[in-house]
Amino acid sequence: MKKPNRIALWMDSASARFYVPFQDLNTIQIMYSGIESQPRIPGETPDGTHWDNRSSSNEFKKEQREKELYARYFEEIRQILLPYSEILLLGPGQLKKELKNKLLKSISFKEKTFFVENAGALSERDFADWTDRYFNTLDAGKTMLEEPKNVRI
Repeated sequence: MKKPNRIALWMDSASARFYVPFQDLNTIQIMYSGIESQPRIPGETPDGTHWDNRSSSNEFKKEQREKELYARYFEEIRQILLPYSEILLLGPGQLKKELKNKLLKSISFKEKTFFVENAGALSERDFADWTDRYFNTLDAGKTMLEEPKNVRI
């Protein structure tokens, strides 16, 4: 039986790291999203435009811009994941699940297998080691027993 073509992706809103299991650490690729995680400083005055006695908020424009950035970010990730048959998605929050749901809407990802796990910040070494152990355990027919440990980078 042919060994599956696998990749692991650790992602948050700021960046995505890709790692093909059982490879050298130098093969980890990093992609930055360009999305600001904290676009407005607490206590900062509202952002808007004023005309005489009227004013306008730029919130709608900012939301549209953020949606465009996320769409572009997800599309770039989609292009990288396209050749792989098994995809491990790691990261904090819900972004990895949103990505999975968007990918599954595409015909080219219907036949692919996804694994989704929660993981905070991981060093490159921990990311690679945990991914290798995950797929070794999966190949042995077991379920993963431990979550990856969170490590400050």
